[in-house]
Amino acid sequence: MTPKVVSGGPEFGSSLRRRREALGLTIEEAARAASVGSETWRRYEAGSSVRRDKVRGICVALRWRSLPESGESTGDSDERWEDFPKAKFDDSYSAWLEREFGESRARLFASGCDIFRDQLSDELSRLGKQPRGTHLGELDVSWLEGSLPAQWLPRYDYDFVFRLHCTVEGLRQRVVRAEGGGMECVTRSVAEDLALHLILERGMVSAEAAGSSAAEDWDEWEYELNGEDDEVIPALFSKSSYVEQGSRLHFDRWFEVVDYVSADEADEPA
Repeated sequence: MTPKVVSGGPEFGSSLRRRREALGLTIEEAARAASVGSETWRRYEAGSSVRRDKVRGICVALRWRSLPESGESTGDSDERWEDFPKAKFDDSYSAWLEREFGESRARLFASGCDIFRDQLSDELSRLGKQPRGTHLGELDVSWLEGSLPAQWLPRYDYDFVFRLHCTVEGLRQRVVRAEGGGMECVTRSVAEDLALHLILERGMVSAEAAGSSAAEDWDEWEYELNGEDDEVIPALFSKSSYVEQGSRLHFDRWFEVVDYVSADEADEPA
């Protein structure tokens, strides 16, 4: 039976630390990129063993194809990212995405889903230990604080992260179960637009670290999934505009289900 952990040791831990420092990363930054907690990363650098399901995240964070001395790569042996067994992505691989956009993009979506769901679960664990009302900006370390529109930072509490987690899960299931032919807009709310953006962003990092061409045009592909005229994400993250109360892009309306969300519609009165 294949071991569930990769053996650590002093030299292994030192290799991780040297690589992290060479990349100019703090422990918190490396841990965030690897989808593990800071204390877990510190244990790795102290020589702790690594669970097999965490290997990919460490390789992504340190831009390695495999862990030193372990023979554990981000795929099987020295295969490319595109050659990873589909089963590696568990329940997030979409045959519909593969059929409509190509296998590498289906892998990018699945990889991003797995990483993002782990990050959301970690945020919920952290927030759940804090007083009610604590938001992401008040945590010592947060995966998502810098990934969400800054205008509503005080609103990103446990309830919001839980709801976003449910949104990601619903979107994932819809994409995985899709069977129709042809292109279609897969998002039905601003929250789903945002969730898809964050999923693909994380999948891009994973693909890029493994040298996959899928990372090259992920932003254009995002708009193909949302509708080619979709400008919701640029509008949400614009540093030169303030989203007014009542706009369909306002936080209070993110989870409203609509047939299609566009930036032009977003400014219409409710």
